[in-house]
Amino acid sequence: MAKRRIIENRLPLFELSASAMTDKVHKGHPGNLHLWWNRSPITSSSALLFAALSDEDDTDAESLITQIAADDKLAFQTAKKRISGLKNAKIVDPFSGFGGLTIASERIGAPVVSGDLNSVAVLLTKAAAEIPAVFTDQAAVHPEGQGTLGSGSTGLAEDVEYYGQRLGEEAREILRYLYPLHENEECFSWVWVRSTECANPACKCEMPLSSSYILSQKKDKEYWAEPVQIKGKTLFNINRGVCPKDKETNKVGSMGAKFACPFCGEVITDEYVKKQGSAGKLGNILMAVALDREDGRDFYSPSEEQMKAAAVLKPDDLPAGELPNNTRWFSTPAFGMKEYKDLYTSRQLQML
Repeated sequence: MAKRRIIENRLPLFELSASAMTDKVHKGHPGNLHLWWNRSPITSSSALLFAALSDEDDTDAESLITQIAADDKLAFQTAKKRISGLKNAKIVDPFSGFGGLTIASERIGAPVVSGDLNSVAVLLTKAAAEIPAVFTDQAAVHPEGQGTLGSGSTGLAEDVEYYGQRLGEEAREILRYLYPLHENEECFSWVWVRSTECANPACKCEMPLSSSYILSQKKDKEYWAEPVQIKGKTLFNINRGVCPKDKETNKVGSMGAKFACPFCGEVITDEYVKKQGSAGKLGNILMAVALDREDGRDFYSPSEEQMKAAAVLKPDDLPAGELPNNTRWFSTPAFGMKEYKDLYTSRQLQML
């Protein structure tokens, strides 16, 4: 008769729960690769898996499980020795997600087979678990490395950081003409808003379709955008402070694409916006430029240089690919955006 496992009748639930609650996605955590839903907490999962592999008559296994849940390094080493002595011990995770259970298995030295139907999940598991495991305890190879053996994946981490930084620097130089500096500072982000022609024949302005003009609500760093007409062109003034209630949006109601023109008051309907989109008459306006500072983000009106850099043409050799036409969870085809390329600005397509 097969022996029962500790997980079946005396699992230290309190300790595992406490461990799971402290296992947050922090800087450097593999979970930051993608904030996957239902993310498995790694340390408590290691303890749980060890409990699933330990016989109930193992007198000190329960204490070891508690120590693993507390992220005790010596306990992990002991667990690896125990697991290495087991026959046919293997963890199978058919729904790997971002690879949390795979990493948890590796931390206690348990052989693991993982998979997922989602190709993103497969890629994340490879990046967070499979590839680092191949380079365990190997030295970095980049030219500025010390050439000494590191523990765990430190050598690989050094190489990823070094070559990632080099690629980032080269990409910045190549793309500088598309993403110029703002007052000699690198921009953090560019805020866009979709637009269409106002339905009022006497107005016909480039009308923004914004669900919110609020750019930041951080205390003492509040910003909001205000649409203005300058020489027949729609631009935005960036204001510092709390946005007045009547200036927060030009969207009318909570349902559908119904908006009021900020210049003449004409209200356009969801049907009108969809018709404009299907006719290829939806545009984009660069609303603001953001700079990331130590005390938070600051927002500015785009300069002429920024506007010019953003107004590039789409590249000719774009790959084709139709979006799913299911309005319950993907509504853009109803607004004329029927291919993946339609979701991006011209500058984003040039960059990609």
